[in-house]
Amino acid sequence: MFALPLFHITWELKVEELIKNFSPEAEADGGLVRKPMWLGDVAACDPKLAWTLREMGRAPGGYIDTGGWEMIPLSASWTSGTVNQLIEADTQGIVESELWVTGVEYAVERPNAFAGNILKSVSDFFNSLQPNIDFTLQIKSYCNYLIATEPVPLQTIRTCLRKYPAGLVLRCGSSVKATFTNGRAWGETEVPVIATVVLHALRLPDRLYGMCTSEQAAALVRELESSR
Repeated sequence: MFALPLFHITWELKVEELIKNFSPEAEADGGLVRKPMWLGDVAACDPKLAWTLREMGRAPGGYIDTGGWEMIPLSASWTSGTVNQLIEADTQGIVESELWVTGVEYAVERPNAFAGNILKSVSDFFNSLQPNIDFTLQIKSYCNYLIATEPVPLQTIRTCLRKYPAGLVLRCGSSVKATFTNGRAWGETEVPVIATVVLHALRLPDRLYGMCTSEQAAALVRELESSR
C-alpha cells in the first residue's frame, strides 16, 4: 500500500519550464533542486516519460494543468528503545493516479530527547545525519524499482534518484514495500523516534504515460537525435 498525498497543489505551468527547471538529481540536503533539464535528458532515460511530457505541452500556448504536486510520506515510529526493531512503513492508501517522482528526502524526529535543552536543535541535527536507522524500499509499478532490497543506511535515500536521472513514474495502483530498523538501542528519554521518507511527485494526466507505445517512444528519440 502507498500513502496518499499530504499536500496537493494545482496550478498551470508551461511544459518547457517544467522540464527545464526541475531535476530529480538529489543534492547533499536532498529534495527538489532547480537544475537545467531538457526533453532529451529525459528521453535518454525514459522515452515514454519524454513523450508524455511533450504531449502535455500540446495545448494552446504549451500550457498544462500539472494536476498537482504530491508529497508522499512513508513513516515508522519506535516507542521503545530495543535494538533491531523492524517496522514496516506506515502508509495510508494507494497511488490513485500516475505520478512522476522527482525528489526524495528524509527526516528523523525525537520530540522527547533533550526536551527544553538549549542544545536540542544541535543534537537533533547531528542525529539526523547519522541516525543509525536502516531501511529497505521496493516499489512495484510499470517496472519493479528495487531501490534497496537489503537494509542500507537511511541517509543514503538522499542520493537514490541519481540512479534514476529522469526520476520514477508510478502507475495508478502502484504498491510499495518499505521497512525501517534501528541499529542501536535508544535510551528512555530518546523515544519515541519517528523516521519519515518523503517522495516528491508531479501528478501526470490520467493514463497518458501508459498509452505511449514503444514505437511512439522510439520515434521521439529519433526525432530528438536528428534535431541535435
